[in-house]
Amino acid sequence: MEKKNYTEKNYTEKNYTSDLTVSQYNQIAGHLPHKKRTAPRKASYHAIVNAILYRLKNGCVWKDLPKDFPHYKTVFHYFTLWKKQGIWDTILDDLNTRNRTAQKKVCSHLADRGFSSGEEHGHRR
Repeated sequence: MEKKNYTEKNYTEKNYTSDLTVSQYNQIAGHLPHKKRTAPRKASYHAIVNAILYRLKNGCVWKDLPKDFPHYKTVFHYFTLWKKQGIWDTILDDLNTRNRTAQKKVCSHLADRGFSSGEEHGHRR
């Protein structure tokens, strides 16, 4: 397998089922810290997030991350840093809020059309 270049700004490859698409990543990217740097980051945040999600989904130890991800020490560093800063909680809260808002819009749309709970499954009053 060819090693990915994680310094590219347009990280679009998706090789693992746990990888986020660019669109999915963009939904959480605003929560990640973006400090001005003098040197380019060796690994993109997108690649780091994908590595973290891979590890959480597959339950491997950090050192056993596939070699096409950024170095496991880099991934672990960002995971623990973002955990201490409460970034993961913020991301999960935001995604939960977005999901609930989307569900309310669907339910409101169904109610406007004369459906009530259960009717969307074919049970009309």
